[in-house]
Amino acid sequence: MKNLIRPLWTLQQARKFNKLWLDKNENTHPKLLKLYKDILRKINPIYISAYPELGSLYKKIASYEKISSKNILFSHGSDGCIKNIFEGFTKKNQKVLTLSPTFAMYYIYPKIFNLKHLKFDYHFSTQGPRIQFKNLLKKIRKEKPKLLCIANPNSPTGTIIKDNDIHKLIKICQRIKCYMLIDEAYYGFYNQTSKKFIKRYNNVFIIRSLSKAWGLAGLRLGYIISNRKNIEILNKIRPMYEINTFGSEFLKLLLNKNYYRELKLVLKEMISAKKSFYRFLKSNKIEYFLSYGNFVHFKIIKNRKKIINGLSKLSYFRISEKHKSLKNYSRVTLTSKNNIEKIIRIIKSK
Repeated sequence: MKNLIRPLWTLQQARKFNKLWLDKNENTHPKLLKLYKDILRKINPIYISAYPELGSLYKKIASYEKISSKNILFSHGSDGCIKNIFEGFTKKNQKVLTLSPTFAMYYIYPKIFNLKHLKFDYHFSTQGPRIQFKNLLKKIRKEKPKLLCIANPNSPTGTIIKDNDIHKLIKICQRIKCYMLIDEAYYGFYNQTSKKFIKRYNNVFIIRSLSKAWGLAGLRLGYIISNRKNIEILNKIRPMYEINTFGSEFLKLLLNKNYYRELKLVLKEMISAKKSFYRFLKSNKIEYFLSYGNFVHFKIIKNRKKIINGLSKLSYFRISEKHKSLKNYSRVTLTSKNNIEKIIRIIKSK
């Protein structure tokens, strides 16, 4: 823990409302925010003062997932889900293997729990970041980690591992008695899931976040899907209340058919906007990578300084990635078609 350095929490700067928030892969689509205003009006204020009673939410999310509620455990975002799995299924000095780059907390928890962290790098290609899958299999066989963490789609690369390759990883992990955490934080923008494997294998955890497609990052909601025995173990180490009452009541309302239908329409528009942005980038010979998440990487070379300045006035966004597989690419979060058109106009005008 002495060597673990984290950003100072007291120095965080609030973002301004007069700019688009396109830097953290949140869903702040205007139509979604309007929908959420309507939901807020229907929440009884007593839920701010009351402790959570989550049985009805578990039944509702189980119905949505078409599995038993005994296969699910909520936590405070996918971040909390990851921590629960590390805490419940690893021991000091065991090995954990992750891809790199990936979600920042996959670098933090191995240090917190005194694990040996092994990384497998994406490499650069003109089609986007790539992993050498055969070499990944070799590394797993050689190192025999206790936990393998795969985000699918991955952030920040936006890449996926196909279903048959996920299955290969699960089978290898099963043979070497390794747990496999499959982080599906971007489910909704990419609708393939490994959920079916929890019925066949006892070493698989699926993580779902409600921060990305669902746009509930501020409520800190996520859940783990696994077999019943694994969930029972996680239940033993959960806090008294795994999520807050307000978030629970908000999510129950959002899961109602009419509201959920509106959410799906918003996601459909955002995916369409992403395709429009791709077409613009391609027609203007601007380098970009296909993404299965809710963000797009592109590389501005001509008039870079002017374009970056223009985009910075309009929005918060990731100006330049650092990892070698994405180096010097900028990243914007998906938004409405109208907002994507604003971005296009800035790039074209310079």
